[in-house]
Amino acid sequence: MTNTPTPPKQGVRARERNSLERLAGLEQDVQRLVGAVQQAFNDNEQKLRDLAEIVDLYVAEKGADKVQVALQEARVKRAEVEAQKAKEGLDLALMEGKVEKDEAIVAESIITGFEKNKEGEIIAPGYVQLALSTVKPQFAEKMIGQSVGFVFETDGGGSFEVTGVYKVIPQAAPEAPVAPAADPVAEATDVTPAV
Repeated sequence: MTNTPTPPKQGVRARERNSLERLAGLEQDVQRLVGAVQQAFNDNEQKLRDLAEIVDLYVAEKGADKVQVALQEARVKRAEVEAQKAKEGLDLALMEGKVEKDEAIVAESIITGFEKNKEGEIIAPGYVQLALSTVKPQFAEKMIGQSVGFVFETDGGGSFEVTGVYKVIPQAAPEAPVAPAADPVAEATDVTPAV
């Protein structure tokens, strides 16, 4: 048995002093953190002001109409790219057996379709894919039990037409890999020195 000296016991006042020092350190840390967060907000506000100034100058140079058209074109292009990715993801899920077509819409359905404005024009990108659980309740209630081809009126006088109904196929949890059985012959003849 080794004789190790026991540390001297701290008195109550010493423990209180340690606790107060730790609290003071925490207060300083909080003050530094608040200062850093405030500085980040200030930096972001300045960046926004700078960007607003650049945008205002650009609009003044090019004309508000041209900028509006360019913005709309960029938004449509971005929506088309996102819609294409969604379609490809759904196609892949179909091929992998993770989803399958379904006849009627249920609460867990994934639906596809397109939206038209009140003039009857298809709204870009012309493809919508979403889980029914993300649809506003007043519209979701109308859709339950419906199938492909169902059309309903949306806010603002437009419409939505269902072009696909899919259900998610529950996937079995992957089995844990089975470790290969030990080879008793190899273990018995292993002459590798243990280090």
